[in-house]
Amino acid sequence: MALKFANSAASTLAGAILATDTVLAVVSGDSSKFPTLLAGDWFPLTLVDAAGNIEIVRATARSGANITVVRGQEGTTAKAFAAGTRVDLRATAAMFQALAQLDSPTLSGNPTAPTPAPGDNDTTIATTGFVTAALDALKDGVSSAFDTLKEVADAIGLLLPKSGGTMTGPIDMGGYPILKVSALNNGPLGALRNRLINGGIDVVSYNQIPTTGQTIAAGGTGYVLDRWVVSNTTDKSVVISQQAMTLGQAAVPGSPKYKLRAAFAVAPTTGKLRIAQRIEGVETLAGYNASARAHFTGPTGSEALQCEIVQNFGTGASPSAAVTTAAASLDIATIYDAGTQVRKAQFVVPSISGKLLGSAGNDYLELAWLITPRQAGNYEMARVSFVEGDASSEIDPFSPRGLNLETVLCKRYYERTFRYSKQFYFPAGYTQYEAYPWVVEKRGTPSVSLIYYITAGGIQGALSGTNFGWQMATTKDASAGVMSFAVEVSGSAEL
Repeated sequence: MALKFANSAASTLAGAILATDTVLAVVSGDSSKFPTLLAGDWFPLTLVDAAGNIEIVRATARSGANITVVRGQEGTTAKAFAAGTRVDLRATAAMFQALAQLDSPTLSGNPTAPTPAPGDNDTTIATTGFVTAALDALKDGVSSAFDTLKEVADAIGLLLPKSGGTMTGPIDMGGYPILKVSALNNGPLGALRNRLINGGIDVVSYNQIPTTGQTIAAGGTGYVLDRWVVSNTTDKSVVISQQAMTLGQAAVPGSPKYKLRAAFAVAPTTGKLRIAQRIEGVETLAGYNASARAHFTGPTGSEALQCEIVQNFGTGASPSAAVTTAAASLDIATIYDAGTQVRKAQFVVPSISGKLLGSAGNDYLELAWLITPRQAGNYEMARVSFVEGDASSEIDPFSPRGLNLETVLCKRYYERTFRYSKQFYFPAGYTQYEAYPWVVEKRGTPSVSLIYYITAGGIQGALSGTNFGWQMATTKDASAGVMSFAVEVSGSAEL
């Protein structure tokens, strides 16, 4: 509140006032002698009548000759005064008490002071202008981040000492996080952060013509791209294939080469398409926070997108029942979004304390993206990751691996052999056993299937396999002579 004053501001009451009145009028010709008041301003007035009665009031507003007052101030009592009573703007004790003292004053409002020259280092008052200039001298524009001393103090408190100290929370360098050792060295992939294999859709061993793909009928399930199992609960068939990304595109980071395409020739009216990967070991990330990310697009619309994890404790003996957990958050819950293809899901992976594993060694943690297609057209997914911790603020937590390593990781679960061919001379009824190793030892005993087989002069026998290799038996027919065969097989140890 600002105290106002004017020299020789004196007048008389233009009319009588009662002790309860809060507006008094001075003689109109004297009104300009008194200060103009803005909101919060005030000045003291002293009323003195012919009988010597005195009252000090506080003027808080003036409109011409009419002055709004607070009655009975500074130890005086509100009284009735007759017209002609003297009204003076006099110095009072409250006026002097409102003034700042030279010795240790207490200031309020927005006081100003001269701004010292840059670099001044004496007892001159440092104004905000001086401090801003000093901060900007350290680094251009830094003052905008430190508008208060608290912000400066908070920033200083966040600095680590040169020796010792502990950093907490996510630490970012240009959009890329500094990872904890546990984020690198934990889990079944050793020093590899992304728990998914073939998240870049680079490896396709199941189909010789990846772009043609494979049809999954309504109600069907199948592997088309390595490690990705697709379940189609819609009422229409879908073709799953690998398609090339456009070089230089900016919608998906990291310049991936390929994407998964789910093509519906006819629009489904019910059900969902579930695209999932089963990560070996149900203990994966149990009890930790985790982040899933993928890049989706499809026909323009608002068709729903979901993300979930399943902790499956395997088969054999009496394992615990599988536990399905929906994402704690999913930033965009539609397949199509005009602004971005990025989809971020956050999980709190349940603890497995007290659970029981099956005896077959086929337990897993499954990450699944579920789309609800209701149009004919192409639905596409690219660059998929699943990592420990909250990666929602990262530019891209994908953590790519070389294609050679990605291929080896895929072959632990599925392998398609070269086409082997041989020719022999054998007596009638002689059986030839041909054994070959897998390129990569399988997760468990695989299911071995013929992809191609042809024989001349022979009879196909048993086909068998272990996690180390496979064997083919061919028996010479009823006549001695040349026997030949050519064979190509696959071995699947998928979970």
